[in-house]
Amino acid sequence: MLFIDDRILQIADPDALVSVLKACLRTPNQHLTTATLGALPPLLPLLITRSAIGLGASTSSSPAASTSSLSASVIDVHTLRQVVHAFLPSGGVFDRLGDNRERARDKARETIVLLGGYAFRSSSIGSSMRAGGAKGPETPLMGFEKFLKELGLSSKVWRVREQAILTLVQIRRVHHLFPIRPYLPALVEALEDSDSTVRECAKQSVVELFTGPGVTDGARADLKKEMTKKNVRKNIVETVLARVLAGASVTTPLSMSEAGSENGDSTGGYVPPSVALKTKRPGIASGGGGMSRTASQVHVKEPSRPASRAAVVSPTPMEGVSTPGNSDVKSVYITSSRDLENEFASMLKHFDGKETEHNWAAREQAIMRVRGMLKGEVHERYPETFLQGLIQGFISASIKTLISLRTTVSSTTCSLYTELIIALGPALDPVCETLYTNLLRMASLTKKIVAQQSQTTVALLMNNTSAQPRLVLPLLWNGLQDKAIQTRLYIIGHVKTYLETHGTRARHAIEANGGVDTLDKCIRKGLADPNPGSATSGDLCGTHDFTSLEAPAISVTLY
Repeated sequence: MLFIDDRILQIADPDALVSVLKACLRTPNQHLTTATLGALPPLLPLLITRSAIGLGASTSSSPAASTSSLSASVIDVHTLRQVVHAFLPSGGVFDRLGDNRERARDKARETIVLLGGYAFRSSSIGSSMRAGGAKGPETPLMGFEKFLKELGLSSKVWRVREQAILTLVQIRRVHHLFPIRPYLPALVEALEDSDSTVRECAKQSVVELFTGPGVTDGARADLKKEMTKKNVRKNIVETVLARVLAGASVTTPLSMSEAGSENGDSTGGYVPPSVALKTKRPGIASGGGGMSRTASQVHVKEPSRPASRAAVVSPTPMEGVSTPGNSDVKSVYITSSRDLENEFASMLKHFDGKETEHNWAAREQAIMRVRGMLKGEVHERYPETFLQGLIQGFISASIKTLISLRTTVSSTTCSLYTELIIALGPALDPVCETLYTNLLRMASLTKKIVAQQSQTTVALLMNNTSAQPRLVLPLLWNGLQDKAIQTRLYIIGHVKTYLETHGTRARHAIEANGGVDTLDKCIRKGLADPNPGSATSGDLCGTHDFTSLEAPAISVTLY
């Protein structure tokens, strides 16, 4: 049956050999079945590939043929279809995946990987993507997909399901463009499998499949949608998405010799994803140093007081405010820009109309969700989309929770602003006017916690954004006209913060917009304030070095 012609080993009657192997594979004799499984991997290339004499030696040895090539130049599609339907149906190789002997399972898996690779290479992009009801004969890839889903991933035997998942992972390693979308529902169902071994294998394999080469954001979005559709447990979803979106692939890059020969068979040893993952540390998507992007607590040093005013005790916006820590915030992972746009659109619906007993919890949850996005570093993965979502509606909508009568809701919103300011900095300039206007109004609130936290947020905003004089200084001057002592005290503190942070840096902008006169009036107002606390803050402002500004009137008055 086998002969050598011009150093090329060929099979004279492949149909007869396929029939014999099919019968031997289904025999009740275990020894014969095991021997057949061992013979299939080396025989498949001889059965399926055409003679390369007329095609040229370079075709069969092309490196691309071992990975993601769709070329069918050396594949006998008719014989491949016959082999797929002979060895893979019930009673064939898939049943051997559940064998108690490891050697038999390994050979069965190797056979299926080879057939999957040949099926993939024999199908063009168009035929591999068309629906089952399309015109024309069933392609080998369609047949392989059907058997892998029905007899492998959906098998009643837990070991077969586990081995089928591992088989899919190994095929994807060798052929990076092998389609995994048809198997996504079955993979997601395996995350909730009744067997713990299958569940763990599915977790590791899904992470590897969706962090490997050739995986798009759209594919990850489909994974997230499918897990939501299948009602996968929340802790499993968060674990899988955290590892997938961290971007740290658990697979070791394969060299050409490890990826497989021109026949698609791997010469290197197979490493299950569960083993590969144990040798890898999960990726940590966080910066190495510097200030935390999700800090929800701000501590600003309180200015020292002159000896004559040391006994005066009054609230200032510079005191640290304890807010709900981000340990209570669960990370939110976004799989694509479109997914992020949909998230913002769905959250904005809860902010329609006035706050009621029915929508306040949903609004607070939306605020917490954006905080979770910051914790999951969505703003770094999709910076433009994230900023667009904030600027084009969410910040304006969140003002309704900022002014909420519920202290926890208002406090949570201030925490969100704090985290946004630290994470985005000057990128928040387009919404600064909205934030300044509404946060400064809260200085007069009788709820001390909210008032203090909101004004600490103002100080942080002033320190981390450009704080244009034409915007900030008029707001500060108007705040000093307020009848509430508490408001005036906070405002004069903001004047000092502004001078310390932007007095020198924004000198020309301050002078060009008449800011010197406004600052002069603010400090005079603070010094003339009958409240001792405001006057003290005015004294502190007066100690600022104004020599960098063209303000002789201020210098004469205060020195």
